[in-house]
Amino acid sequence: MNRYVFSLLLIIVIFSFMTKLLNKHFKEKKYVKYIPGILALIFGVYNYYLSQQESTVAFMDLVRALLAMMSGVAAFTVFFIGFLYDYIIPKLKR
Repeated sequence: MNRYVFSLLLIIVIFSFMTKLLNKHFKEKKYVKYIPGILALIFGVYNYYLSQQESTVAFMDLVRALLAMMSGVAAFTVFFIGFLYDYIIPKLKR
């Protein structure tokens, strides 16, 4: 359980940093910072779909469900940080 929580925190830090870098380099194109979140969301939905199918490999459905949850955390992180950079931080700077 501790490893899973640590890996979730690591995903949050990595995707937050990636969103910050994309926001810094593409200020005029606001949609660019959301691309990693969209990709993580697609990956999560794909893994969730595969976890619901019958698997011939033992515990592969559990692994895919965990990957779907981790991808969901990554997508939520990107969308939340992107929202902060687009709407909250500019209001605080005024």
